[in-house]
Amino acid sequence: MLRNDVLDLIMNRGSIRSYTDEEPSDEVIEAIVRAGQQAPFAGQLGSLLLSRNRGENPFGAPLLFTVCVDVNRLELVMRKRGWERATSDPAMPPWPSGAGMRNMRNERGPVLSTVRLGTFDVTRLICGGNPFSGISHVSAELDAEMLHYYAMPRLLACLDECWSRGINTFQSRGDRHQMRMYMEHRDGGGRMQWIAQTASEFADIAANIRQIAAFGPIAIYHHGTQTDKFWHAGRIDRAELTRQAVMMALLPWSS
Repeated sequence: MLRNDVLDLIMNRGSIRSYTDEEPSDEVIEAIVRAGQQAPFAGQLGSLLLSRNRGENPFGAPLLFTVCVDVNRLELVMRKRGWERATSDPAMPPWPSGAGMRNMRNERGPVLSTVRLGTFDVTRLICGGNPFSGISHVSAELDAEMLHYYAMPRLLACLDECWSRGINTFQSRGDRHQMRMYMEHRDGGGRMQWIAQTASEFADIAANIRQIAAFGPIAIYHHGTQTDKFWHAGRIDRAELTRQAVMMALLPWSS
């Protein structure tokens, strides 16, 4: 494999859940923001909010960046370039259809532009599932609030709403709660695609993968926090065993 300083930095990155007492300087913050603005994404037209409140930031982080995409500014740029919406729904972000993006439709209307994942078309915007499982990464109180809010009727309504708004895929944990949710969604005629994460509370992850596969997700991936733990413990080979278990589960894209 080709190696250079940039690739080494990307390949050796890790998630951080604890921080020192050191406060980043304004120079460091400016460098981070400028680097992020170089990303090839139209959302760079948005506004950036910065919180230095360690007491309120998740995990006591010294900095918390919030990127707010300015849809109005994005529409002005699109109008100037002669681009049109990829969806006729004014409530949806105006992703440009004139930028070489493929578009598709479902029976309820336009679908957002898509990318290819194996043999599947996945919308560039998907629904995240942490709130479904009561995972706020903020506090136990917010976790509980999410769990009480997302009872099964609301979960099924959320997936239906995503589909009607042009989103065709969601990502969530592969726990029994989410397996049942997806089963009920499909039994009710739902068409959303599921990308499942392994559930680390299962003692036998290979068995967890087989259970997930039985419900027909389009992909399964290993829990990133567990991957980080394996790396730091010098046991990244265990993540490879998980990958092999996914391939052996005979998902459509792995055959």
